[in-house]
Amino acid sequence: MIDAFAKLLADGIGGIGDLHIVGDGPERADLHQIASSLGVADRVQFHGHHSSVEKLAPLYWRSVVSVSPGYVGLSLTQSLLFGVPMLIADTERHAPEISLLVEGWNGATFRSGDSRALANAVRALWVVRSEWSSRASEIAASARAEYTVEGMADGFLAAALAPASVTSN
Repeated sequence: MIDAFAKLLADGIGGIGDLHIVGDGPERADLHQIASSLGVADRVQFHGHHSSVEKLAPLYWRSVVSVSPGYVGLSLTQSLLFGVPMLIADTERHAPEISLLVEGWNGATFRSGDSRALANAVRALWVVRSEWSSRASEIAASARAEYTVEGMADGFLAAALAPASVTSN
C-alpha cells in the first residue's frame, strides 16, 4: 500500500489525500521505515489498532476507498457498512465475507503483491470518486441487508444443527 501510494504521488495524481493505516502488529516499524525510505512518511498516518465505531467512523467518512492488500474478512463488511468501497488483493485467501464484493459496484480487485496494479486501481477509482461517493448509501444498505447479526447467527445455527455426514471406507 505504501509503495502504491508513493507511485501515485510520483505520478502526480492531483488532490489525493494522505494514506491512513489502521491496525497494528509486528510489521509496523518496518512500514514506518518503508514510508521514510520512499519519502512519503509525512503523508502516511499510522493510527494503530481501533475497533470502536467512534474511532473508525471519522476515518471512514473521510475516505474515498479502503484497501485490503491481504486477507479480507470483516474489514470488508465494515468498510461497506460505512458506504466506502474496498480494493482487494485478488489471489489471497479470504473469509466468506468476500461474497459481499460486487466488482465495479462496491469495490474492485487488483493483482496481489503488485503495487503498480494497486496504484492503478486507486487511480481508476479516484478519477470517478464522485460516482462511488453517490452510491455510498446504497452500498451501506446492501451490506446491512446481506450481513446482519441475525443472518450470521442463522447461518451458524444451520451449520451447527445440520446432521453430521459420516463417511466410511
